[in-house]
Amino acid sequence: MLNLLFGILLSIELFGFQDTAKVQKEAPVHSHLEQKITYRLHQDYSLSVVDEKSLTILSAEGLKHGMVVLGFNNLQDIKDFQLEMIEPLGGKTIKKARLKDMTERAVSSSDFLLDDRYKYFELSATRYPVLVKIRTEILKKSNFYYPEWMPVKSNYQKVKESTLIFHYPTEMGLKFKELNLTGTKETKEEGGITTMIWTEKDLEVQTPSFDLEMDPKLLLAPVKFAVNEFQGEIMIGLD
Repeated sequence: MLNLLFGILLSIELFGFQDTAKVQKEAPVHSHLEQKITYRLHQDYSLSVVDEKSLTILSAEGLKHGMVVLGFNNLQDIKDFQLEMIEPLGGKTIKKARLKDMTERAVSSSDFLLDDRYKYFELSATRYPVLVKIRTEILKKSNFYYPEWMPVKSNYQKVKESTLIFHYPTEMGLKFKELNLTGTKETKEEGGITTMIWTEKDLEVQTPSFDLEMDPKLLLAPVKFAVNEFQGEIMIGLD
């Protein structure tokens, strides 16, 4: 009987130790993110990029996840910035911000022709959780370069859902390469416009020790492009 009781107690201790070890291995979460980015390529080779995100910040450490930085130069304009901070339980708006509320800085660059500058907005809060809704829009005057899509952008952030939508004239084409994506992809074509939609859900919370080779991402490149008066076509694929 004593041996049986000892075995039961030992089993409880072992299972309890395993559960504790598992909890210790889980990364802390400072914010939850739902995001939708929409690219729209126009016939004149300009590209509009609308970024809409809903961010639930759980602690002071998560405030930096909501920092907004938008660059602009002679090839890129900032068209819109809207931010609303909401108390999740009551739905009360705590703070609003618009483009005029952003701070402007110059970027140190050897290329004086670009005249790179950026605007930024930093979050502040006194209690948590807090819900932040952010919408930004930029217009690129050239489609020579498409930024890569990385659904997970910050350590200690839980990405609940992230979507990339790309609308482009079918005859202008789009090159892409998927790396470590596990979600869904949808392609539609109507009226000479192709729409591609990638969606990733419930992604792993990353820490500084995360293997970046395993990071989910999407590489994008144009087929037909233009920079100022020069037009060209990229014949090679993405490596």
